[in-house]
Amino acid sequence: MNRLNRTLTLTAPALLLALAGCDKGGDKTSAPPPTAGDVANEVEDAAQAAGEFTANQYAALKSEMESGVEGVNDQIDALRAKATEASAATKAQIQAAIAALETQRDALMDQLESAADTTGDAWGDVKDGLGDAWRNLKDSADDAMERFGE
Repeated sequence: MNRLNRTLTLTAPALLLALAGCDKGGDKTSAPPPTAGDVANEVEDAAQAAGEFTANQYAALKSEMESGVEGVNDQIDALRAKATEASAATKAQIQAAIAALETQRDALMDQLESAADTTGDAWGDVKDGLGDAWRNLKDSADDAMERFGE
């Protein structure tokens, strides 16, 4: 009996402390469920973050394309120089190639400027279209340089 009393004396306070620590009502420190206003704010924040992300991607792509277009402009200048030294028939072909390159370049730059306001899911399609237009311009410029250039 002594042993039982001693065990109960030692374990009862520990058991009471453990039971006191248990809260049958749940965690009272958790946040209340979100309201419609909370959800609207979260959606607005996410949309703003997506817009900023797209704007950053656009700025990087624009910078890259503008740099590439400068290289194409250099190729056009080199073709113009070649045209001054070419025969009449070749000069006409070079001038036609230059006109085609300038049309492609201007269309790409217009497309790039139009893409500035693109956001969300449309950005991926616009970016792909710009990439295709850039590759076409670059290939055309390289082909013209190979045909008429140095």
